[in-house]
Amino acid sequence: QTLLGRRALEAAKKSGFGFAGGSEPPNPWSCLRRHPPPWEAAFISALKIYDEEQRGQKLEGTRGTQATKRLRRRHVVVKVLRARNLRDADWMTEDGDSDPLCTVEIRGQPDSRKSTHVIHNCSNPRWDWSTEFLWVDERDMLIFTVWDHDTGSQNDCLGITSLSGVQVLAGFSGELLLSKAGPRSEAYLEVHTEPREVDSRSSIIVN
Repeated sequence: QTLLGRRALEAAKKSGFGFAGGSEPPNPWSCLRRHPPPWEAAFISALKIYDEEQRGQKLEGTRGTQATKRLRRRHVVVKVLRARNLRDADWMTEDGDSDPLCTVEIRGQPDSRKSTHVIHNCSNPRWDWSTEFLWVDERDMLIFTVWDHDTGSQNDCLGITSLSGVQVLAGFSGELLLSKAGPRSEAYLEVHTEPREVDSRSSIIVN
């Protein structure tokens, strides 16, 4: 009785069990009369209740897991405004200052890379350029790389910086210090991000 509880007793009654004497005894299983024997029927009833409860808990757990893994797709507007104090990567030539451009991509997704236009002979370029990304996971990271554009040769890196997914989705506006900007160089990149919710029907489940 202690193990099965009141719910098992009620289930047993609904299954057609009867009680000798017409009233419920202190031990509800002691006077049950039916074939199969009362203990066997009670055990079967308890198993059914247990199975139902387990299925219910599993369903609720699955729903909870899906809720935590349901990620809403968002469009994120990314603006690359300007850079300052870029080093001159063309100092050995007569071309003047660097010819900077900036690429933006989601870390680990090279196909997502997008690029500003090139500004020639400028160490403090202003692009005022914007693009959009379809953002799914806040664990992603946005990578900004400033390059010196070279025709006929590989571009030179003028600096790298990044924003975490949390920063991107919270909205960011300001300057970021560029690493790998060169010895004794302190260069900055000014960027802006603006998340925009997509229709809720665009949400997805991540396995």
